[in-house]
Amino acid sequence: MVDIEALGPPPYGRILQIGAVGFDFNKVLEPHELLQRNLLIFDMVIDLDHDTPDTNKFCDATRLDQDTLDWWNEPSQEAARTAINLSPRRGTPLECLTAFSSWIKRNLGKKARVWAKPPMFDLGILRYSFQIAGLKCPWAHRQEACLRTLLWTAKHANPLDFKVPSITTAGLIPHYGLHDAAEQVTLAQAAMVALSRPQRPPVAPDGTMKAARGVKHVNQKEQP
Repeated sequence: MVDIEALGPPPYGRILQIGAVGFDFNKVLEPHELLQRNLLIFDMVIDLDHDTPDTNKFCDATRLDQDTLDWWNEPSQEAARTAINLSPRRGTPLECLTAFSSWIKRNLGKKARVWAKPPMFDLGILRYSFQIAGLKCPWAHRQEACLRTLLWTAKHANPLDFKVPSITTAGLIPHYGLHDAAEQVTLAQAAMVALSRPQRPPVAPDGTMKAARGVKHVNQKEQP
């Protein structure tokens, strides 16, 4: 699962942080367990304070969005800003992208999927950033998977059994890339669990259709 923090929209948005968590649908862990027990974790902040050729090239080729900057400066994002500023692992754009590419190649098989919510944003910006840095994207387009589509499917296929965990109750920081990726893993696993459960009978004992809250069904009995 990949989650980036960026200062602009795809594909030219300037990346601030790259977070990623490897996971298995057959091994369900809570977000804090993923971060404590999972060795497949990537977390790196792009530091633009260094005056290097690759940093200058990266800044020239990417864009900042004023609305996004205003959003990041809101008081509600103070915890995320502080966490990113204090992140110990940081490097130039080339260093970060090279490290992430190596992490993907080490841990991602040809049949594995690169998940994001949605791929168009996170993976689209990353693909463009790899191109700027002169690096080949470390995954094929057919490996990209959309968490948003999976969540939509689970909520509509089995709405009564789909439980959504909360990032804040897990003690994680919203909009901090690594923590967002961990939360999204738990969402993906919850969705897959809901989809794997047998569907509940649609007809109640009295002969009326069962319905999720907010959904109305007509009586299934035929009218005389």
